[in-house]
Amino acid sequence: MGLDWNPMARPKPGMEAELERLVAEIDAGAVSRGEGLVARLLGARRLSKQETEARIERFREISEAPYVTLGAPRVGFDPAADAWLRGKLEAGGKLAELEQTRAETRGYWVLDLLPPCDGFPLYTNHGAYEGLDRYSFRAQFLDDAREIIGKDLHARAWNKMFARELAAYADALEVKTRPWAERAGVIAMATTADAPPFGEDDPASQAHILFSAIRWCRFWSARGHGLEPWF
Repeated sequence: MGLDWNPMARPKPGMEAELERLVAEIDAGAVSRGEGLVARLLGARRLSKQETEARIERFREISEAPYVTLGAPRVGFDPAADAWLRGKLEAGGKLAELEQTRAETRGYWVLDLLPPCDGFPLYTNHGAYEGLDRYSFRAQFLDDAREIIGKDLHARAWNKMFARELAAYADALEVKTRPWAERAGVIAMATTADAPPFGEDDPASQAHILFSAIRWCRFWSARGHGLEPWF
């Protein structure tokens, strides 16, 4: 399947510290016993299934999904989204199911109706399999630029990051990428929205992928979202 990036849900105002603590506990499947000597000797306590589910539910309560940030039209709330649904069903010969489907999908956020932006990458596996939406970045392509960014930044691409970490990661990528692209004579082509003809070892393609990744990281981190790796 390879590596894809999804923007992590962002914390609601004032919930940043709690969200980060919940993410750490959910990922570890454990919680600290406290600060005392005995607690440190015993180590972290494993979370029960119920405790994990409660933390996941709390995470959802104090966070906002990327499609909320973008303000996409919603089925059952926005005429544009209802028209989009009608068009989908009509194209599939299922217009008779409109009312039932509209009820079943009420509240669905239609990202397809939003204009292009750096948060909707050109390099994406959206539609290839479940779990990826229009805002997913195909980070497996960073393999083609491993020698440019170095093994440490390449390895970090597989790590979950909060917004501040994602912003710092974008800066670190650019420190490596921009001088290389300038020396290769592809900086102008690499920083445009349109991609050059794809070539695995082509400098223009490698640089364009990296600058697309940098813009994606900055777009989402500037809006309070971190990175959720998917592999």
